Amino acid sequence: MTVSARLRWGREASVFASTERAPNALRILYLTPGCYDKGGISRYCRYQIQALRENHGAERVTVLSLLGPDQNGFEEPFAVSWRGG
Repeated sequence: MTVSARLRWGREASVFASTERAPNALRILYLTPGCYDKGGISRYCRYQIQALRENHGAERVTVLSLLGPDQNGFEEPFAVSWRGG
């Protein structure tokens, strides 16, 4: 695929991003203060992490959350690579 085809917006660009993942492709480290509570920042972090995983592949996104889940937090499970206490 040519460089100009990779840079085009729209369906072709998203298909390229999701199907061609080279071994030396971009790896992402996502640091968050927390993604388990019900606040706006945590919700935004979850949405960003989910979008990064969908666009680049879950195996390429490492998530570190300083705060872990608690009894008053988000009800659905959300996977991270590491979480604090």
